[in-house]
Amino acid sequence: ALETIVSSGSAASRREVEAIKIAFYKKHKADLEVLKAEFVKNNGEEATFVAPESNEEIRLKELILSYKNAKHLKSKEQEEEKEKNYKEKLQILDELKNLSEGTEAHNHTYQEFRTLQNRWKEIGQVPQAHIKDLWENYHYLVEKFYDYIKINRELRDLDLKKNYEAKTVL
Repeated sequence: ALETIVSSGSAASRREVEAIKIAFYKKHKADLEVLKAEFVKNNGEEATFVAPESNEEIRLKELILSYKNAKHLKSKEQEEEKEKNYKEKLQILDELKNLSEGTEAHNHTYQEFRTLQNRWKEIGQVPQAHIKDLWENYHYLVEKFYDYIKINRELRDLDLKKNYEAKTVL
């Protein structure tokens, strides 16, 4: 079973591997007890019994080592992916900051904002140490963007009102 897990590269849990290891050692211990009983039965002293080296046990240890190495490699790849995602999210934060400080047309700005939000959602996990800080910065910049849109809308309405009053006076 362990050979199948290691050779297929399946994502078996640590519990499954431990269960296989425990089952193996229970059977191995029972086999050793039988050998020990035969040794004592053939006029040998129990204290001088030396268990023979088991090829299956050596193979089990090799397989467990292979499993641990594969798990470590996968974990390392996941951490690298998280670090890459973190850098991408930082870039999005910079773009959001520039967007909320710009003086572009509202329709284009809002569409770009939506694109940035979708990119943010599509990016996977980031390292645990950066989650809170990223989330707080993201929400701050989103609020800042909405404030920017609201202020620009109010200024536009004020300009339209002044223009209307000027037309009325004319």
